[in-house]
This record gives sequence, C-alpha cells and structure tokens, in this order.
Amino acid sequence: MLTNSTHFAMRHIEGQIVDVLNRDIFSGSIDIEDGKIVAVNRHDTNEKVYIMPGFVDAHIHVESSMLAPCEYARMAMKHGTVAIVTDPHEIANVCGVEGVRYMMAESDRTPLKMCFAVPSCVPATSLCPSGAVVDSSQVAELLKDPHVYALAEMMDYVGVINHDAECAAKLAAQSKVIVVIGIGGSYLGARAVIEALQHCFKPMMRSDVPTVLYAGNNMSEDYIHDLLNVLDEN
Repeated sequence: MLTNSTHFAMRHIEGQIVDVLNRDIFSGSIDIEDGKIVAVNRHDTNEKVYIMPGFVDAHIHVESSMLAPCEYARMAMKHGTVAIVTDPHEIANVCGVEGVRYMMAESDRTPLKMCFAVPSCVPATSLCPSGAVVDSSQVAELLKDPHVYALAEMMDYVGVINHDAECAAKLAAQSKVIVVIGIGGSYLGARAVIEALQHCFKPMMRSDVPTVLYAGNNMSEDYIHDLLNVLDEN
C-alpha cells in the first residue's frame, strides 16, 4: 500500500504535459527530487500519458462525507484530487481530541495528502451543545503535530465579540498573522470593521497583537508571492 511516507524511486516522468496556465500541451518530462518537482523539460517523447496538476480541495470536513479517510481518499483521488486541507471539526464535536487523532492516524494510510487544521471551536459557540470540548491547551498541543498546518476557522463569534479568554488563547497559540480572504471587494466589510475598532496608531502599539493581512483582494502575482513569503517567515 502507498502511504504519505512512501519513498518513490521514480525521479523522471515523460509524457504529454498539460500547462493549464498557458493553455498548452507539450511533449516533455518532469524531474522529481525529494518528492518535489524540480524541473519541467520540453522534448520529444513517445509517451502518450498526460501529466497535469491535480486538484487541491482548500477546505473540507472529511467526516461529513460519512466516510473514513482512506475511503474518502479512494473516491476523491480517482477524480483528480491529490491534496486537501481538512478541518476535523465535526468529529471533534463528537469525540474531542481522540477523534482528531484518529483522522490524522488514518490519513497516513493513503497517498492523498491531507493537511490538517486544528478545530478552534469545539463547541462552535457557547450557545451550541456538543459531545466534547477542545480547550486552548489541547489546541496548543495539537498544533505541534506534524500533520497540522493551521488553526481552523474561528466560528465562535460570541466569544470573539465578548473578548473570551479561551478564544484569545487559541488564536494566540498559532497566529502572529491573520489573513482575511475575500474575492473582489468581499473583504472590505471585514477591513472596515477592523480599521474602525483598532487604535489610530496601531503600528506603534503592542507587538504581540496579530497583524491582519488580506488575500484575494487583487490579482497581482507579486502581492501573492510576497504574502506567502511573509507567512513563511511568521
């Protein structure tokens, strides 16, 4: 069985390469080193197989499919999905940290790359009943797991509005930078509220307060490149 930790001997793949950005298909090969593409080469080849980027599902709750991670992966991969960013919030609502650990362990049994985000709101708000509670200390511990890439969506608007200490602790455990994502002008509402409520001279104030940045508000590749660099450093 292939797993996320499988060592692939293949380092050179030939075929018909699909360039989705330039809307082109050309003969060539791809060189792979340490599991990463290091070169794309144009040259003649008799290989007819098509090589193209896979789909990345940027937000999903695998357990909502009512499938175990391995079975979900089997169904998703045959349709071209090669990676997902998953928030196991639903199973955490029922089983707590044990459910999250189960999803992570199961993800190791499939070649589908599963990037986990730690559920930040279990229960979703103080107004919602749930079968478990995941507190800030448990969130901080889960964030150390190598399966984890991020803190998941902060849905507890009640806690945020009322300056709840647990909400603040969960955000502080991961967030030096908060990215507000909105296509076109959809980010403007969040930006207006943030700027209206913050101190007029925020850049000169406390350095331990997360910085708020924006993504999706323009199509500049330089902006996205620089944003990713900033996030890598923080």
